Amino acid sequence: MARKPEKPKKESPKVNEDLKGFDIKIDTFGEIKSTMNIDEINKFLNRNVDDKKLRDRDDLEFIQDKKKRKSSKKTAIPIHQTNKRYPMHRPSDQIDYTILGESIQVVEVELDPGETVVAEAGAMLYMEEGIQFQTKMGDGSDANSSILGKLFQAGSRLLMGESLFMTHFTNQGGRGTAGKARVGFSAPYPGTIMPVQLSQMSRNELLVQKDAFLCAALGTKISIALNKRMGSGFFGGEGFILQKLQGDGLAFIHAGGTIIERQLNNDTLRVDTGCIVGFESTIDYDIQRAGDLKSMIFGGEGIFLATLRGTGKVWLQSMPVRKLIQALMPTGQNSKKGSSSVLGQFLED
Repeated sequence: MARKPEKPKKESPKVNEDLKGFDIKIDTFGEIKSTMNIDEINKFLNRNVDDKKLRDRDDLEFIQDKKKRKSSKKTAIPIHQTNKRYPMHRPSDQIDYTILGESIQVVEVELDPGETVVAEAGAMLYMEEGIQFQTKMGDGSDANSSILGKLFQAGSRLLMGESLFMTHFTNQGGRGTAGKARVGFSAPYPGTIMPVQLSQMSRNELLVQKDAFLCAALGTKISIALNKRMGSGFFGGEGFILQKLQGDGLAFIHAGGTIIERQLNNDTLRVDTGCIVGFESTIDYDIQRAGDLKSMIFGGEGIFLATLRGTGKVWLQSMPVRKLIQALMPTGQNSKKGSSSVLGQFLED
């Protein structure tokens, strides 16, 4: 007996995914009925579209943020390691300070528990309870330095005419406490104290005259820099050796009289040899003749002048210690010709 062909089943109408969540009924005739009116349906559909856009935007922001974090892990470098050519040993302590006085100034350094400031021997004026000091061979910028390295650093300080040791002042209040303590420093002769943020200097370096450095945050490397030219060493008035300060923290420089700051932009500045306090390492330092023979003998400005060329900052002092000593000499010995002139030098001898 032949089979009757089966009638194809009528498929139920598919409900759009966006309509899920509606109170929907399908009657026997295949018509979709809902208890919601058309405004409510449109509102629901628009909400779904907005939610989808929001989800897509969140996914995009998450991916971008993930890529950003991934790239930052490769390129982010601590400030004390920003220059591979001029590497730093350790980040400097972040110290606070106050400069007291006008013409004869004092710098008061405020140390949090565990912080340390390094100073020249004999520079300390006072210190509060909680501050302990130690005399060490070296500046402490490299904790892993060998004995030979410390001896070399101490020997370089002897070449500058400085003490073999440096003094480290540490707040022993213990980390995590609020017990701040202060220590004050002053220079051996009247003048002005200038704070310098080494991280803002070219190459994180500053070159200063050998008697200009006063104190600095622990982590600052204090070394020597030799004048590149023989003439500046013989006739520059300050010898071959300068002090080089490297780091990313605060250092304090002392100058006699008033400090003058000059910004050179590929310029040349001629200065009395003893009036230079410091300059950035991008500045070229040399000496030139002060003028003709008559000017050199009777001008009172000496035979040579310092010449600073390049782009960077230069700091000068109005009263170097040499001029101060000459001014305090007895009247009979203080020749009006000036000690920096040739005849004045013979009269002093």
